[in-house]
Amino acid sequence: MKRIIDEILDGKDLFVVLESNKSRPYKESYNLDTIIMKDGLFWGKFQSVHSPIGHPIDTVTPLAYAYNNFADVVCTMSYTDRIQRYVTTKIYSRIQFKTKGDFKLAIDGCSTAKYIKYDLLNSSVENALKIKLVICEDNDVIHIVSVHTIELHNDEVNFSIDTNFESVPSLLYNFSYFMGLENKFNKFLIDSENVSTKYLKESDFSLISYTISENNIYKNSLNKDGVIDCVAIDFKWFKVFCEV
Repeated sequence: MKRIIDEILDGKDLFVVLESNKSRPYKESYNLDTIIMKDGLFWGKFQSVHSPIGHPIDTVTPLAYAYNNFADVVCTMSYTDRIQRYVTTKIYSRIQFKTKGDFKLAIDGCSTAKYIKYDLLNSSVENALKIKLVICEDNDVIHIVSVHTIELHNDEVNFSIDTNFESVPSLLYNFSYFMGLENKFNKFLIDSENVSTKYLKESDFSLISYTISENNIYKNSLNKDGVIDCVAIDFKWFKVFCEV
């Protein structure tokens, strides 16, 4: 697992391969474009594109899933409907994280950008290649999120970046909670292979969405009135990687 962690911190894409344990086994895989990490523990989330058809909840909005490397728990979520649900990974006979892709470091920044490879950024823009932000905030939580828009200025010095607009249940940051939830699930697995929580409605969500402008980093957040604010944040470091 250390190799996986090192590789995603070096910009590689994370994905998960799943095999079911049903009577007719099947295999599937998902790209996990948004990552929350602390002390080597992480959640990896795919985009909100999963059809709600077949799920035991009345919703017409797409769902997203998140998988982790520390507890046998999978998260299903919908930011639009403010719902979250957790199910045991024992519905799978295999759950395996892998990495892929070739990426190079384009920006290495602390409080100010101290390394910018403009030609690499320019090549990524010209060829519509993947760009991603890896940022360690002051609380030592690392977020990895895809860049949606990057604007390169003609002076080859200044740039601005907007990442994808992502969100996860705030509960996901409480890693120890899910270690306890895994233990609770295991107590019921003797009688059932499909143990889960109910869909939890009106859940709190946290946004994972950044803007970088002139070496300042801003993060979108929901204020107490449910309105999105763009607030300058303190951070320990950030890196921008480009696909090559």
